[in-house]
Amino acid sequence: MVPPIPADIRVSLKPLPLRLRPLTVQASRILRDGGEREHALFDREVTPGAVGMGVSQVLEVPVAVEPDILRSLHTLPGVVPLNDLAAQLHVRGGGPDQNVFFLDRARIFAPYHMFGLFGAFNPDAVDRTELYRGSFPARFGGALSSVVDVRQRTGADDTGSEAPIQLDGAGGLSLIGARLALRGSMPSKGLNWGLGARRTHADLTLGSLTAPDNFPFAFHDVQGRIDLDRPGHELSLSFFESADRFRLFLDDFDEGLNSRWASRAGSVTWSTELTSNWEVTTAGWGSTYDGELSVGDPRVAEATSSRVRAAGLEFDAVRRGEIGGFRTGVDIEWTESSLVGSPDSVGFVVGERRSQVVTSALYFEGDRWFGRLRLAPGIRAVFASSGGATLVEPRLAARIHLMPDLALTLGLSRTHQHLFALRDDRYLLPGAPLWMGTDQADGVLPPRADGVTVSLEGWSGRIWSFEVTAYGRRFDGLPRWRPETRRDLDQLGFD
Repeated sequence: MVPPIPADIRVSLKPLPLRLRPLTVQASRILRDGGEREHALFDREVTPGAVGMGVSQVLEVPVAVEPDILRSLHTLPGVVPLNDLAAQLHVRGGGPDQNVFFLDRARIFAPYHMFGLFGAFNPDAVDRTELYRGSFPARFGGALSSVVDVRQRTGADDTGSEAPIQLDGAGGLSLIGARLALRGSMPSKGLNWGLGARRTHADLTLGSLTAPDNFPFAFHDVQGRIDLDRPGHELSLSFFESADRFRLFLDDFDEGLNSRWASRAGSVTWSTELTSNWEVTTAGWGSTYDGELSVGDPRVAEATSSRVRAAGLEFDAVRRGEIGGFRTGVDIEWTESSLVGSPDSVGFVVGERRSQVVTSALYFEGDRWFGRLRLAPGIRAVFASSGGATLVEPRLAARIHLMPDLALTLGLSRTHQHLFALRDDRYLLPGAPLWMGTDQADGVLPPRADGVTVSLEGWSGRIWSFEVTAYGRRFDGLPRWRPETRRDLDQLGFD
């Protein structure tokens, strides 16, 4: 109440903070077109030879047996197939075992079906694929030639529906197999998921019509991922399995080829945005590979087995700024491999080789603009538990923009690889890939690759692009296996 006599009245406001619920704004449109993905990767990564590929590009590649992500990579410069039947990658002078494959951060060993005829990733269940040819950022290691980073697709396509549960899917039928992918979303819960599966049907149909061995191949693969989004946080769970078998017996010659191989992997990833500039990711993964091969008279032939067990923990921190940023992290990986043949000449491989190693890697990637010049130095240091030298891998990428959509890029890199596949350069080894590792405790350093790349890259809109690339690479310590009288592992050497 105001008094009736004249008086001075002073009113003051005291600030009181009021905490509001956070509001997350997320674009509903997802990049599906390959050209947009490739340009987005070009803007993000300075490394020459980095290429992004979407689902639409994969499905546009002519189909040999099945729509195939890995076979679609053959259309890129610097990627050469061994022949028209193989989907395996030979990248800038490297071999098919010098590539490393990641699915949602988990490493996948030998992701191929039917002796490498096509890849084991279901294209309907994959969101994007990124290929780093020859040079790759410091956060990647364990490969000499290329890194293939595959991410699974989750969530139903946005159709504007307000239904609490949204579903969609895709599938296909080929001459030998059938595939299916399902995706779903619960927008109110921030939940998205995806599941894909594929299997041969030719072994069932042909076997039931005539004889079971008329189609000696059989394979299947299944993969899935679930994402839980919360304001500032994302939790992802992912899994993958693929398996093949081949059984062929030649009655007239008392000879046969029996082979089977399977890959399994799983991962969990947690990402959080500390601020608008800082993002931290923690991930754990595990992966296994089992292969078996026997050649010759099945009554006396002994099987050669290959087994890999691997697991890893990763921590990654990224800071982004207007004119630069950096990424740093650590990853710890445990790998155990064994290649076991027979003690005498009745097996396909004679002898055995075992390896177990724990590696700890520290890496740093920088990114800075200086006018039209963009520099991205990096370094990766790998420490092995089995002793030996610390492996230092310097990486450097630089790009100068001659025009807004025309740039000249330089890349320098050094990489090492601990795990490789047994192969004879003179002959094609049939059956399952036979993996084995190097052991620094024996005084054998892992194979090494040093490379330099110069690339001129240009764009016309978001659809057309071109690149002209010159590169040079040097390999040291590559495994060499050329047995003379019998396939003995004691004759394995390193050049």
